[in-house]
Amino acid sequence: MDVVIDTNIIRGENFLRSAKFSALVDYLNKTDSYLILPQIVMEESISLYKGKVSEQLNKFNELSRTCFSQVGTEFNIDVEKEVAAFETHIQKLSDDGLLYEIPYYDNFLPDVVYRMINRKKPCNEKGQECRDAILWLSIKKFLKEDLSIAFISTNSNEFASSDKNDLNPDLRVELDRENLKLKYYLDINDFLKNHADKLNITEKWVKEKLTKIDLNSLIIDYFIIHDSFLKRLAESTTVINCIDAFPNILFVEIENFYVYEMTNCDIYLNLILNVDMEIESEFEEIGTKIFNSQAHIEISGKIIEKEIKELEIVDAYQGKRAKSYKEKYHGREGKDIIRNTKGRIIDCNLIHPDCEDDRCSDCGILIRDKR
Repeated sequence: MDVVIDTNIIRGENFLRSAKFSALVDYLNKTDSYLILPQIVMEESISLYKGKVSEQLNKFNELSRTCFSQVGTEFNIDVEKEVAAFETHIQKLSDDGLLYEIPYYDNFLPDVVYRMINRKKPCNEKGQECRDAILWLSIKKFLKEDLSIAFISTNSNEFASSDKNDLNPDLRVELDRENLKLKYYLDINDFLKNHADKLNITEKWVKEKLTKIDLNSLIIDYFIIHDSFLKRLAESTTVINCIDAFPNILFVEIENFYVYEMTNCDIYLNLILNVDMEIESEFEEIGTKIFNSQAHIEISGKIIEKEIKELEIVDAYQGKRAKSYKEKYHGREGKDIIRNTKGRIIDCNLIHPDCEDDRCSDCGILIRDKR
């Protein structure tokens, strides 16, 4: 089955360098399938990558200006060269015969305008999401030439049904009317789980192998890098800004896992762990405070020669595993998200580890009104 991925998948999988994406490429090779990239996804991903490299470079150079021993040290990197390297990374998929690009078509414009004016999906009730309309029409254009494809996008608001398990009903009716077939998935994990061969690997076996691995150090190292996650956990207990936070892991257990057998006989492993931890936090006005908290950790790795290897933490979050990008990082209405009488979000108990301000840098949702 050929697979279309949205820009949010490329960004979420470390710009096509994650273990999950490697497993998807393995599937494409194994089944003689294509990765489908509409031109709008290609161009948007390149633009986002350029912005990400520039942002990280600025952060590093800002850090160097605050140091004492290496003050003024500048990290020189050619942003345009890195962007060209990313484009080459994508081109390699094409060179390997795995990539098919869908160009823009001039006749898209009337349909896009119609959907915006009439609030027709994937445009929203405000007539916005022009790029989603172009993406959808690109997919339909390809579908006319293919039997069935998979579409992977975390943008469940515009593309998914209310239970997040299927395509939006309006879009499904549109496809059925034209006898077109498409299966919608929220992320690569959902797709791989649906297409993975059944393997005789039990939770008991995984638990036994994990005892040989220092998971605590792996988790602590992750939180040291993503310290904003811990700081927000700390700030949820008080209105005072947290200066620093360090975790002490108390208990780790497996919540869920799945495996996918690669062509080279390696086995891709995806784990969801429940982690209980004690967080030692330093606050501006009250000093040190210690409190207990919980988090869910998503880890990817490989099973090679009957051992678990190459473990890497890819995500951390609180609360029940959500089924959309906004829900995953910003909670479920009435439970994790708290609104005032005017409908404004004033608090959120789910925390995105990369949000360094009150407003998420990715989607703009207000995390917490501290005033």
